Amino acid sequence: MVPLNPESFVNLVDHTLLKPDSKNEDLQKLCTEAREHKFFAICVHPYHLEFCKKALEGSAVKLATVVNFPLASNLQSQVESECSEALRLGADEVDTVVRLTEVKNKNWDVIHSELKRLKKLCQDQVLKVILETCLLTEDEKIQVCKICEDTGVDFVKTSTGFSTSGATVEDIQLMKQHFSRGIKASGGIRDLATAEAMVQAGATRLGLSASVKILNELKTRGSSF
Repeated sequence: MVPLNPESFVNLVDHTLLKPDSKNEDLQKLCTEAREHKFFAICVHPYHLEFCKKALEGSAVKLATVVNFPLASNLQSQVESECSEALRLGADEVDTVVRLTEVKNKNWDVIHSELKRLKKLCQDQVLKVILETCLLTEDEKIQVCKICEDTGVDFVKTSTGFSTSGATVEDIQLMKQHFSRGIKASGGIRDLATAEAMVQAGATRLGLSASVKILNELKTRGSSF
């Protein structure tokens, strides 16, 4: 594997702020950091899309958001409406949580139908599906990855960051075995060693709130695994 360096690292980063009490100054800081360091994208709640779109104007930073987040408990009509509105507000990428209750019920056809409809809504925009891996069995993770593969989902993602634990190397490796497109590691990645381990395991995107800290670690240490 090619060693990670600052330039390759920033192209993997969804610089993330999903705290419910985020202020405008927090969002502005997020966007300023993303512009300065050329992170690939920021990820914020739909309510903050309009503010962040203006703050990122003129930059190449992508705008990502979350829907049906973090509990996957909204009605499908609500999820589709939320997704459509996010796209209208300028979202380039949408991260949605798989319908966890139907995963546990093994209602795979329901999940397939919901994700197929969401991908159709997103069209050429990127759709990422969050598995919330800490709540799923290995077989459930595999089945969701297969459905995502079949429905044209662009990324599978480990975690919301709001449940019992976040990304693990083992989950990234498992997802890579059963999904051929993008893999996003998120949740609990707070240092360079963890970020590198995720990339080495197969992650092609990192959801980070500690992006600047990790980038500074990388610059200080030099570029090697």
